[in-house]
Amino acid sequence: MPRTIATAITVSLFSALLAAALPLHAAQGSTGMLEPAGITISTNEALYVLGEAVQVTVQVQPPLDLNNLLRFSVYTPGGDTFRIAEFSINNDGHFVWTFDLPQSEAGQWTINAKFSTKDAEATIEVLEVDVFDKVFIESAALFDVRGNEMTSGEGRVGESIAITATLVNDEQVSQPYMFIVQIIDDDGAASSLSLTLGSLMPGQSANPSVSWLPGEQGAYAAEIFVWSSLDGPVPLVEKHTVAFSIT
Repeated sequence: MPRTIATAITVSLFSALLAAALPLHAAQGSTGMLEPAGITISTNEALYVLGEAVQVTVQVQPPLDLNNLLRFSVYTPGGDTFRIAEFSINNDGHFVWTFDLPQSEAGQWTINAKFSTKDAEATIEVLEVDVFDKVFIESAALFDVRGNEMTSGEGRVGESIAITATLVNDEQVSQPYMFIVQIIDDDGAASSLSLTLGSLMPGQSANPSVSWLPGEQGAYAAEIFVWSSLDGPVPLVEKHTVAFSIT
């Protein structure tokens, strides 16, 4: 076979092989790295309140290049960047991330998740918490010096009384509180004011208590207030009143 013909055949075979390889190379991207087929994002709820924890779930569809990082960007209703975080992911492409909302700026928030060239967004609605919806008083009771509940609502002069309430935090955020009890006589005058401090975890209940030593007979009422911390106190629940008498 003439040399020129052999060379032409070799060049033709090389060109054919190169053309066959190009589609495979293109499927991997211009950098030769694997590109994910897609990405999805979701949140555990659609509505949140300020200060609540948001759980974000992302699923990246293979093929995966684990040299890339999963990048989260969280934007406020005004379009400002609130948080950026990056994480490595596993071979299954499944990832869960949790972050806490601030105590201000209600409205529609946006969460973006990006892996390589693929990204997805989720929006959530963030609401303000009504002042009287943060904590509720499940029950309130009076106990005598022996620890017995005063079901008849009667106490004795010179014997200490404990005023106790069951508080429940029905929100998904922690809540510090001041438990305040004011004793009012039958003339409407305050004869005592006591308080104790505490904190409730999400979904937690507590039984704060204060004591009062009656010095005179008469009809009384224990007014129970639950406010936030000493720094900028606001009421967390409406006033609760328990009437009793001292004999």
